[in-house]
Amino acid sequence: MTPIIETDVLIVGGGPVGMTLAMDLAQRGVEVTVLELRQRGEPPSVKCNHV
Repeated sequence: MTPIIETDVLIVGGGPVGMTLAMDLAQRGVEVTVLELRQRGEPPSVKCNHV
């Protein structure tokens, strides 16, 4: 059975924007949960390397 997680804010995606938002909210006392498909330490897939 999957455990139930209670959080103030759920952030989907642990990229630069998601992690910056998570850190900012956490510093303000907001309980944050970040969901990310990749395993910890796995390199990101570069889809916009031409930018």
